[in-house]
Amino acid sequence: MQYDEGVERWSPASVAARLDEITMRASHWVRRAHWLCLLSESTLVWDKTALAFENGRIYRRVELTEGDTVPAPRGYRKPFAERRRTFDIATYDRLTVLTRELRALVAPVKDERPVELYIAACAPVHRAKLRMTLRWI
Repeated sequence: MQYDEGVERWSPASVAARLDEITMRASHWVRRAHWLCLLSESTLVWDKTALAFENGRIYRRVELTEGDTVPAPRGYRKPFAERRRTFDIATYDRLTVLTRELRALVAPVKDERPVELYIAACAPVHRAKLRMTLRWI
C-alpha cells in the first residue's frame, strides 16, 4: 500500500501518544464540569460581599457586617444530575467568567483580601485551597 507524502503513518507509539493526549483532555473536561456544577450552587464571599448562586445565577447579594453569618447556598444538596439539567449556554458562560474572576481574586498579590467559597452549608474553601484547585480546572 502506498502512502501520500505528508500523510502521517500510525505506529504503536503515535497511537499511544494520541490516546494519552485524549485521556488528559477528557479528564480536564470532567474536572471542569464537576467544578462548574459545584459553583452553580455556592456562595462566594470576598471582602465584605457575599454572592449566593442558585442554578448558576446570582439569587442574592449581601453586604456583610461584623458577626453576620454567610448565607448557605440553597441548592448545595442537589444531586449533580439535577444541577446538570439547569445548565444552558448562558449558565456555562456565567460560571466560566466567574471561574476566571475567581482566578484573579486568588492570584498571589500583595493585597490578600479574604476570599471564601461555600459549596456546602459550612466549611468554606479559602484562598490557598481555591488557588490550588483552580490550577486543575
